[in-house]
Amino acid sequence: MAALQSIRSKGPLLMGFIGIALFAFIAGDYFKVFDVFSNDNRQTIGEVYGKKLKYNDYQTQLEELTLMQEFAKQMQTQNPQATLTEQEKSQLGQQVWTDFVRNTTIKHEAEKAGLEVTEEDVQNTLRIGQASSLQVLAQIFPNQQGGLDVAGFQKFIKEFDSNMANMRKQAQQQPGMAEYIEQYQKIRRLCDYSLEKLHEEVLANKFYSLLGASVIANKEIAKVEFDLRNTQSEADVVAIPLSSIPDSQIKIADADLKKAYDEYKESPIIKNPARSADLQVLDIQVKASAADRAALEKEMQTAQQQLQNGADPATVVSTANSNVHYVNAALGKNAFAQISDVQQNLDSMSVGQVKPMYYNAQDNTLNVLKLIAKTQAPDSILYRAIGVANADKAKETATADSIYKALQGGAKFKDLAKKYQQQGDSSWIVASQAENLNMQSDDATFITQLSSGAGLKLIKLSQYTMIVEVLQSKKPETKYNVAIVKRTLDFSKKTHNDELNKLNMFLAKNRDLDSFIKNAGKAGYILRPMDAYSQSNLQIQSQIGGEGAKDAMQWVFDNAKAGQISKLYECGSNNDHLLVIGVSAINDGDYLPLENKTVKDFLTRVVRQQKKAEMILAQTKNVKNINDAKKQKGAINEMIQNVALLGQPAQLQALGVSEPRLTGAIYRTAKGQFTGAVQGEGAVYFAQVTNKVKGAEQFNLQQQQQQIVQRIFSSIVTQSYFGGAQEVLLATLVQEQGHITDNLYRFFRF
Repeated sequence: MAALQSIRSKGPLLMGFIGIALFAFIAGDYFKVFDVFSNDNRQTIGEVYGKKLKYNDYQTQLEELTLMQEFAKQMQTQNPQATLTEQEKSQLGQQVWTDFVRNTTIKHEAEKAGLEVTEEDVQNTLRIGQASSLQVLAQIFPNQQGGLDVAGFQKFIKEFDSNMANMRKQAQQQPGMAEYIEQYQKIRRLCDYSLEKLHEEVLANKFYSLLGASVIANKEIAKVEFDLRNTQSEADVVAIPLSSIPDSQIKIADADLKKAYDEYKESPIIKNPARSADLQVLDIQVKASAADRAALEKEMQTAQQQLQNGADPATVVSTANSNVHYVNAALGKNAFAQISDVQQNLDSMSVGQVKPMYYNAQDNTLNVLKLIAKTQAPDSILYRAIGVANADKAKETATADSIYKALQGGAKFKDLAKKYQQQGDSSWIVASQAENLNMQSDDATFITQLSSGAGLKLIKLSQYTMIVEVLQSKKPETKYNVAIVKRTLDFSKKTHNDELNKLNMFLAKNRDLDSFIKNAGKAGYILRPMDAYSQSNLQIQSQIGGEGAKDAMQWVFDNAKAGQISKLYECGSNNDHLLVIGVSAINDGDYLPLENKTVKDFLTRVVRQQKKAEMILAQTKNVKNINDAKKQKGAINEMIQNVALLGQPAQLQALGVSEPRLTGAIYRTAKGQFTGAVQGEGAVYFAQVTNKVKGAEQFNLQQQQQQIVQRIFSSIVTQSYFGGAQEVLLATLVQEQGHITDNLYRFFRF
């Protein structure tokens, strides 16, 4: 609420001056521009239940979600310049599509159930203020309890248009307003996006409430389940591990695999809900050569020597083409959060010290640091200000000097502020929210002057002059003025061309898939197999990135045939990846074929384990009791306790394999009785039940019923990325009834 109170109470001119300090946390645009395809299909990201997500709508939603997540990250890190990483951006690109599928499916199911969201539902949810979609709004419009100030939020929405009209008029005469207007509009975008997500969240909650109400547990079920959980057994267990049979003794015929294929055909490993391809991926990351490193080290040593000789730090940093520009201000540690290697060195350096060149693997940079100054400065400052701006700088200076002298002579601050059409109210500024490594000189000057102590200050900035009175400050902390020369250890054009030529020579000699696979290792390349790679799998685009990765996946799913090799694609944000893809198979059917490597490997393991179990069962057919079992070759013997049918599955410490079948066998066997042979996942087991006891828990009907309902409901509901819910049942409905089409691979290029 503090930011909005400041907006309402301060004159637009003054807000233009301090807009950066208040709203620097709002991100700029970081969105990639996608190619626009000419026909309807090429402009469709995907479709589910007949509803299409168009390219323009997708991009708009991506922008809004990115703005929201960037803001959340900045608030969490207390760094107004924090940005999303490439990986975080790629996750958001996927999330827009995931949310579309989820929300469309929920809406489809809710309409069949007659569920809808009313304005009363929205207002009630706003009043409670606990919805996940309101968390960001609560940061912008906080109440005293840390929740959402609904009145302040609604006032902002109601007055937005009139405030914008007034600010646009004032922007014609007053510099600095354009930036403030932009930030003001971004806050409105955050509000609109949050309300849209609130509608979706309310509908989802209604649907899940209905779903939860349909799950019941009667008295009989509750009692049975309680007994199953509360009846605990102890047993003397013998295991003959399947691993005791060497793989070499197992012969697997094609008929065995075919039989297992039919048996496991509906398993997730074989069932193929989406079109996919079996790929052989050759991804070469181009890295700096020894010559590249030597050349950069020479430049860095020059910068290091200049800093040691006392050269102007701003000039040295700029001339060295540092990734981080020099901020001539003392900054708190949080300002260095995104360059943790620098942050970690601050306390160990003394003023004037130059830290010699070092390599930081985390961001692949060479670095030289000089600590210019270290000081104690407040983080929270209470101040009031009058701003003066005039195209005629001489008049601006004269007016500012007049105000400054009048205040020194005893004039009242509020009276002078009112004379110049400003409020003159005091407000707190948190320095850590304004301090960052991208601060321009005006911002650095402003923060430095505010932090220098109480009293009147005349601050001359490039576009205006401020007369500031610092009333109070608190939370002193150590701050650092640091010159940072940080350079990425990048490859040269020659290094890139050398790698490119080498790969082209390999491809020229290996034009077919068989030789491509056979000879890659001999040429020093590593192929990465990716079986059943589906259109919805964006691993290549997100890991390798860039336009080239997107184009490669378009080729795979729109043009490629089994046995083909792609052309060479240059990928990554700076073409640091060289990508070639071989296509072993295109899987168009409902099931992956037996010949698929992943499927065949899975079935081979299943058949091998089954045959080993059959051999052990044959060898132990004469075992009649636990003593006979203990005499078997390779037998492992352990006592296990607290085995309950609805508890953790039985497990021998020596094997570490959970065995539900053994658990069931022990539960079914009476005290003092022998289970006989039990085929498990890791062994063939024999158990003698030595005791059965009732647990100390007392039966509580209502509590037991609640536990059953909660367990069943939670088994089909898991929390999703944006705080709603991802329903397993709905995912199944989408696959079987939603007629889903996923074309995100054509657009996704982060």
